[in-house]
Amino acid sequence: MFGNQFLQIGKKQHEEGTNFYTHGCNSVRINDEWMLITSSGTDLSNVKSENLTLVKIDGLEPVVWVGDSKPSSETPLHLLYYIENNEIKAVVHSHCPKITYNNYMQEFASDKYIRYGVFETAVDVIEKTFKQDGFVILKYHGEVGIGKDLQTSYSKIYDKYIYLNDLQTQDEVNSESNLNKEEKKQ
Repeated sequence: MFGNQFLQIGKKQHEEGTNFYTHGCNSVRINDEWMLITSSGTDLSNVKSENLTLVKIDGLEPVVWVGDSKPSSETPLHLLYYIENNEIKAVVHSHCPKITYNNYMQEFASDKYIRYGVFETAVDVIEKTFKQDGFVILKYHGEVGIGKDLQTSYSKIYDKYIYLNDLQTQDEVNSESNLNKEEKKQ
């Protein structure tokens, strides 16, 4: 049921340029007790059922999981979103340098670097995500979108990507219109 959704979003992330291969991870809340997350090292553009790991949402440490594959190192971050708000049904985490390091996007970034796999550093970013309509940039690390399903969560990231593409196009148009006639001929 969920495997196809993971594959569709992972392919979109790769094809649309918002994530590459084994970077990032995605998860869905199965019910109040469990989430399903991509396993560590999974190529998100080629997710298979064996690349998904079931993780218990009952506390922070130790992380309890079931399956043959170790869950993503980002599992603590995903757990914190699900523990903090029962309305969250999916979390998408991408690594898109165009968004992460763009000066126009820094208002959405966490104040500190968010180290993967560490609950203490992830706590700081949860509230900011909720205040920013389910989107946050993890400083020097990547982006997170949260929502009611994987598509909605991914859209939070993709909308920022499109916004930056539009800005870049506008900047190119503006710089071209500032050229004199001789420069335009070249």
